[in-house]
Amino acid sequence: MNARRLIMVAYLCFTSLSAHAQKNPPPCPGTVWTNRVQRTVYLDTTIKHTMADTTLAEVLTKLVLNKNLTPYSTIDNRFTTKLSSEQILEKISSHADNANQQEDPVTGSTNTRVVMHEFNYNTIRAYRLVEEWQYNVDEGKIDIQILGIAPVVDVYGDEGNYRGSVGMYWLKYEDAKDAIAQFNTQHPKDNLNKLIWRSYCNGDAVPFNNGNIQTGVTSRTVVMPDTTDYYYHRKLVLYNDRLLSQSLIDGARSGGIRIYDTNTRSYLIPLNKLVVDTTTYVKPDSIDLDTETGIRSWKVIIREFKYEWVTNYQLQQEVVFNTSTGAISLLLKGITPKRDYYDDAENFIGRKSMFSFKYADIKNIINRYTMQHPLCNLPLELWRGYFTERE
Repeated sequence: MNARRLIMVAYLCFTSLSAHAQKNPPPCPGTVWTNRVQRTVYLDTTIKHTMADTTLAEVLTKLVLNKNLTPYSTIDNRFTTKLSSEQILEKISSHADNANQQEDPVTGSTNTRVVMHEFNYNTIRAYRLVEEWQYNVDEGKIDIQILGIAPVVDVYGDEGNYRGSVGMYWLKYEDAKDAIAQFNTQHPKDNLNKLIWRSYCNGDAVPFNNGNIQTGVTSRTVVMPDTTDYYYHRKLVLYNDRLLSQSLIDGARSGGIRIYDTNTRSYLIPLNKLVVDTTTYVKPDSIDLDTETGIRSWKVIIREFKYEWVTNYQLQQEVVFNTSTGAISLLLKGITPKRDYYDDAENFIGRKSMFSFKYADIKNIINRYTMQHPLCNLPLELWRGYFTERE
């Protein structure tokens, strides 16, 4: 009876895991992954404003109160519940904060000190976005559409302690984009599209030209997982499997895949394949031996390059932002593997870029590797990396 129960429990666990895997499969060639995500864009608090300046939150809220824009509740990000003008007015109305009751030392009477709290639009220094993501693994392209925007207000307790931040209301981006564009034109210092653009450039100094179409190239680093998943005690890559780094480096060494300088973003002039030998060269170790006799002798050990030293890949992506529609695309242009370096005592001392590949040249290799290793592949780690940075 116990054995039958164990078999049944094991079967239910297996079916549950199978259903979860089918619902959330790893990205692989021929598939398009989608996800809806929220993230927060923070305004530049170092900008000084004049008394006559207004804020985007005030402009949007007035349009809502005048019923020119439809607000939605932030209980979800699906725009399921409309809010009335009265509900919005309640959020920005002055309200009384009850302080602790105090006893008058002269009369002995107990009084409650009431402090009126005035809503201040200048305290809104962030906006929450809801976005729809589509990831085409074959093309190495991520398409993003901004669906909604919400002003974010900080919440404080009775004693002035910060308790968090909440969105005031959702607006559909399609409805609010014209008002946002007009505000950005009149208030270039508080240009929200510029902040959204910077958030996708991963810290790179990619200029914003104030046009409807923003284009640039940015980079981000993806770390491939170890060949073993120690949490689940399973092998992600078998001992006789070729690592992705081996497929790419061997292809470059044979001349079958062109390589480029790591500083280029145009991928016009390939490098000589001899560069592969210099980037995979391992300096021989000279070891002082024979300490028993006291005779100094040297033994040279030629260490071979290990493909598992390449765990980091720097990806170059072309970023295109259509500010008039709120559409963003991230297209893979190139990949630069980075190798680990060790000293004579096998201590890790750093990581260096080797050479760059044009993504179009290695796309088929990456897709083939992805099919063979669904839990240990570059597209999956790129996809995961973006969403670990989101809320």
